[in-house]
Amino acid sequence: MRPLVSVIIPTHGRPECAVSTIRAVLAASDELEVVVSDTTNEDRISPEFAGEDSSRLKLLRPGEPLSVVDNFNLALSHATGEYLAFIGDDDLVSTQITEVARWGIANHVDAFSFTFPMLYYWPTFSSTTRWKAEGSTLVISDFDGRVTPFDAKAELSIALRNMG
Repeated sequence: MRPLVSVIIPTHGRPECAVSTIRAVLAASDELEVVVSDTTNEDRISPEFAGEDSSRLKLLRPGEPLSVVDNFNLALSHATGEYLAFIGDDDLVSTQITEVARWGIANHVDAFSFTFPMLYYWPTFSSTTRWKAEGSTLVISDFDGRVTPFDAKAELSIALRNMG
C-alpha cells in the first residue's frame, strides 16, 4: 500500500538528531514513510534500528558528499508517498500531518506551504545573525489555523528569483 506521506530527511554527521527525528516521525503515524539520505562516511543510524520493523524507513547511503539540495533530491527520488514533506534532521512533523494530507486529497489540494508557529532551538544551536536565539529555546508564535490558498506559479516565480 502506498504511504500517504513520505517524510524526506537529508542528514550528515548528526546521528543524535537524525535518529531522534526518524523515531518521532515513524511514531507519528503508520501512514508515513521516512526516507533518509545520510552522506556521513560512518553509518551510525542503521544500527539504531537493527532488529526493528523498518518497512517504513528507507535509509540511503550515497557514499559521497552531496550538497543539501542534492541530498534532498536523492531522497526524493526514493519517496513513494501521495504527499511529500521535506524536513531537516533536527525537525519534527505534527501527528496531524496525515489529517492534513487526507483533507488535501478530499479537497484536491496539490501542495501545502506551512508557516512555522513553533520553533525549538536544540541545546547545541548557536546563532547571532539569522534567528538570534539561544540553544534550548522554544518559541511559539501566534497561529490561527487559517488555510490560505496561494498561486503556485507565482510562488515558484518568487522562489526562483530568490535562488530557490
